[in-house]
Amino acid sequence: MFNTLGLPECLPNTSEVHEAVVVAVLQDGAGEVRLRTELRIIVCNYLDTGSGCPVVQDGETVVCLLMGEGSKRGYLLGVVRAMPKLDRSGGRSNIAKPIPSRLVLEANEEVVIKTAQSKIAIRANGDVEVLGRRIISRARKSQKLLAPMLKLN
Repeated sequence: MFNTLGLPECLPNTSEVHEAVVVAVLQDGAGEVRLRTELRIIVCNYLDTGSGCPVVQDGETVVCLLMGEGSKRGYLLGVVRAMPKLDRSGGRSNIAKPIPSRLVLEANEEVVIKTAQSKIAIRANGDVEVLGRRIISRARKSQKLLAPMLKLN
């Protein structure tokens, strides 16, 4: 269940969520922040949600969660930044997102990429299944289909 702020009820009271300013980034990766509502400095570890750790600089505004009243430690929940402007032609953000040079998806049994009407399944036994309403394959030079037997319809 969520309370009116959209925070899970299992989290501490929302009074423990604070806006703060980064004072320093420590050697161990934690950050020292000064709470805006009080004149005290706390040490925060970054809460890793799987989307990567944001790069923060001294003086930036952050949101942190304190673990109990009077706590000297907490968790950095995120950095407060302006919303990116939208490119009205395509509705996409004008902020460049890093693109990895290589992406590997690995599983013991099966990797599946699925949408409402399409699916690509790669199985451990070597089978690759591509399902879709229409499948288009294009090549700039040549296209080869190699197999001991090809079935069309």
